[in-house]
Amino acid sequence: MAAPRGEAAVAPFGVWLSQRLEELEIDEDVYGSYINGILREEENEEEKSEALQAILSAFM
Repeated sequence: MAAPRGEAAVAPFGVWLSQRLEELEIDEDVYGSYINGILREEENEEEKSEALQAILSAFM
């Protein structure tokens, strides 16, 4: 069976991301949308990784 793609695949991740950002007391409305946007729009895996690391390192 193939892995879910598109919006169906994003839904469980989106729920998890929202919960995790809330646990870390990070503004989910701002950063959740930003993180999801990077994951959807960046085509290069290295660029995705670098962008996500830059965002998340601000909270570590």
